[in-house]
Amino acid sequence: MSILNQLGFTEYQIRDRLSFMHFLGFDRHQRISDVKTIWLSQKTLAQARVVERFFQQLDR
Repeated sequence: MSILNQLGFTEYQIRDRLSFMHFLGFDRHQRISDVKTIWLSQKTLAQARVVERFFQQLDR
């Protein structure tokens, strides 16, 4: 449950902070993904090892 709480806080931060939304490239009227969508995306990327492969490419 801790990870869902942490991701819920992430969703709150995105919605709450206009500067953070701007940094992420969101318009303030744009719909923001909910915590479940963020969690599923993170899980999918982790299983595909996308981030790891990305950093391996940078190390070349």
